[in-house]
Amino acid sequence: MEHELKHIDATPTPDYPVRILKAYLSNGFCWCTSDGSESELVTELNAIQDKRDALLERAIGILREAQDE
Repeated sequence: MEHELKHIDATPTPDYPVRILKAYLSNGFCWCTSDGSESELVTELNAIQDKRDALLERAIGILREAQDE
């Protein structure tokens, strides 16, 4: 499946770091599949991708909270 890369508006505003992380999260979309039966490797790769996504979402949340202060 082809996934279009998201453009990042590089205007130097306070929410620029959030835009970078959101685009990276979107551009990093990756899910491994196999021939129907998931191998241990595919399962592990997908679990690692889920962890990456969770960390990026957490970082985005932290930055947004800091901007609201």
